Amino acid sequence: LRKYELDEEEWAALRDLLRDLTLKFSEEGIATIAHVVPAMDKIDEMLYTENKNGSLNPAAHRAAPLDGKKIINKYYQFSDSAYAYHIAMILHPGLKLKYFERQEWEQEWIKEAKRITKNEFE
Repeated sequence: LRKYELDEEEWAALRDLLRDLTLKFSEEGIATIAHVVPAMDKIDEMLYTENKNGSLNPAAHRAAPLDGKKIINKYYQFSDSAYAYHIAMILHPGLKLKYFERQEWEQEWIKEAKRITKNEFE
């Protein structure tokens, strides 16, 4: 089992991820639904980076980011079907549609989020 233990570099990557997420949720004092998708984006980005770097050893650790991405993608699908996420992010003064544009989300998704929000308040 020792061969599956995380080394210091892998623990550091995990600490960085948890620190970044903790700071993200703490910066405004209260975590809201509008912060869920940006947090998922951050996790997804870090998992992608770890997988692309190929710096994790042994092979079981290298597979972990891919498994993590599968889980994140599953929850992204849940957020797509829950209109509250779309609306909360668009109405959040620090996010709005600019967040999606900066993150280079697909234009179709951005249009759909805008449509959902507009329809909710008409």
